[in-house]
Amino acid sequence: MTYRSKYRQNKKLIQAFAEFLDECTTIEQKIKISGEIGRLQAQNESIKRMPMEETEKEIIDYEIKVTVLL
Repeated sequence: MTYRSKYRQNKKLIQAFAEFLDECTTIEQKIKISGEIGRLQAQNESIKRMPMEETEKEIIDYEIKVTVLL
């Protein structure tokens, strides 16, 4: 998997989670889903800032560090 494919996978997951959000019945479920959407979106923002050649590299043992301010 490359960073580019990780980005596409994250976008699909974000869309699926957003659609599932309406089906959540408790605030705890909504918070968990919203948190996961935020985490994936933060990863994608980090990938967007990478140089193009970096996005094509294979991810073997990757860690995307994200700083989130609420």
